[in-house]
Amino acid sequence: MFGNHFYWASARKVNAVFGDLFNDIKIQRTDDADNVIKTFTVPIEQAQKEGYIVRLNETAKKEDSPGIAITLPRLSYEMTGLQYNSEDRLPMSRYIRSPKNEDDGNAYKMYNPVPYIMSMDLSLYSRTIDEALQIVEQIVPYFGPHLGLTINEIPEMGLKNDIKIQLDGFDTNVDYDGWIGDGRLIVWTFQFSIAMRFFHPIKEVNVIKKVIENIYANHTDSPDNPDSVPAEIITQTVNPITADENDVYTIDYLKEEP
Repeated sequence: MFGNHFYWASARKVNAVFGDLFNDIKIQRTDDADNVIKTFTVPIEQAQKEGYIVRLNETAKKEDSPGIAITLPRLSYEMTGLQYNSEDRLPMSRYIRSPKNEDDGNAYKMYNPVPYIMSMDLSLYSRTIDEALQIVEQIVPYFGPHLGLTINEIPEMGLKNDIKIQLDGFDTNVDYDGWIGDGRLIVWTFQFSIAMRFFHPIKEVNVIKKVIENIYANHTDSPDNPDSVPAEIITQTVNPITADENDVYTIDYLKEEP
């Protein structure tokens, strides 16, 4: 069962979609008369929160560094866990079938995907409360409490899926480096859960175009019994035999007695 390499990049695609949600958040800085003096996009990258905070603080301590005031605000995100989603499980014995492939003329199938919940943290780093709140107000209204997006999961099978990104909550923290007011770092962490799926490998499907059915006279007869003889034989055949599922075709029906 194991050993045949396949990789659909399911988790990677969800990571990319999640980060892309927050890559165009903007904040404004104003003067004492509330005139906008600067508008800029908040940068975002995938990084672990604890290591990111250490990096920000170390950068601020360097004499040649422009300091936290110029570096912030920023956003970072990271995957924090995966958990099986038993509520969305599907029968494992059933499968998804693709239409006939135009390139090789074959049809394909894969067994039903396995549902999981991916946990994601989005961290916000700011020097001022006002800038932090500007970012918060551009995030929270879109999650009530979840946001639905469509991703192209398996292009080879023509599979697209609506994933649900839910905002579960958030917490805040303020770190001071030295005296209160010096080197203040405001950190907001949003906890998200994302309903996603992991997929099996693809298998080629043989298209059935002819069916032969043996009909027995009573329940005591059986194809396993060598003495049983079917009462009639029904044959159904696609006409023309070369037809695809999107072509015009008929089913030839033939009933015979043995």
